[in-house]
Amino acid sequence: MVQTTFLNLPVEKQMKVRRALLAEFSQHPLAKAQVARIVKAAEIARGAFYTYFSDLTDAYQYLMETTLQEIHVSLPTDAPIVAPTQYIETIRQFFTQATNLDYLNLFQMHYRFNEGVLGAKPSELVQADYGPARWAIMTLYHQTIQDCILDPEHLEARLGQLQEILEKSQIGGV
Repeated sequence: MVQTTFLNLPVEKQMKVRRALLAEFSQHPLAKAQVARIVKAAEIARGAFYTYFSDLTDAYQYLMETTLQEIHVSLPTDAPIVAPTQYIETIRQFFTQATNLDYLNLFQMHYRFNEGVLGAKPSELVQADYGPARWAIMTLYHQTIQDCILDPEHLEARLGQLQEILEKSQIGGV
């Protein structure tokens, strides 16, 4: 877990460290990541890194958590249920914006190398209205996104496949 010493840093310095983490973990699997490259890019002392994070895994988990939060903030919250076409378009836009290239590389590293090292977690149980349908939709969306990250050449085919099943099953209109 990220240390309070990191959270108490000025936002600009936190962002500099976060950019260094993103660069490192977008280019190297966790097993080959190096604190030396991170501290050089962030322009911090090696000892400072360990006052911010317990180890590389802690830094990686912090980066993944904050990245996922940032990405999910831009998504329409009810769109997977009430407007799957809008949600699919949001996914398409994410993949086509050049500013997301580092995120895509980060997630490719995660799915190809790091997820197996860190272990997988089960999906959340959905207790809200339409719980089972909401779970099914979210599972389909996340698997499609993972497939698009790992196989970007077939982005349109995969998004089309998702849209087709949602329309045929009318899952998106529960």
